[in-house]
Amino acid sequence: MRFFALASLAVVTIAAVSGTTGVAPFDGSGAMIEEDRSVDQRLLGIHYISLKDGVKPEDFDRFVVEEWNPVLRDLLPGSPWMIMKGERNAREGEYLMVWDAPTVSVRDRYYPTPEGSEAWTAIWETCGEACDNVMERYSSMAEETRYADYIEIARD
Repeated sequence: MRFFALASLAVVTIAAVSGTTGVAPFDGSGAMIEEDRSVDQRLLGIHYISLKDGVKPEDFDRFVVEEWNPVLRDLLPGSPWMIMKGERNAREGEYLMVWDAPTVSVRDRYYPTPEGSEAWTAIWETCGEACDNVMERYSSMAEETRYADYIEIARD
């Protein structure tokens, strides 16, 4: 199991250093296979969240359940935004926002750039005051410290 974890870390590290958008498994000769972009990979947007000073975790948890989830979790059908909390080990008690986009194309439809697209703006405007209120409350309690999009590099 430890070997698998180290091998996985090596593949991710090579992808990051090489500047590729993803790397497929090795080809058996030791050479890496460049990813096939014709396969639209699944994408997870991982956003690290820090609570602002004075915000109690239990208050933030309640906000997520009572306010965030009903309005924002499924704003994009089939592509949920989830706020998750570390349950144990190295990130216990720390928060992430995860956007589970079914494909890179879905991400690019709504976020071709970090500012978003006209399609995204139209959805947000349709949501209106409910979305604005939830995001205002979220911003008063938490902030994103960094984020990255991760694509699936292997499929069954």
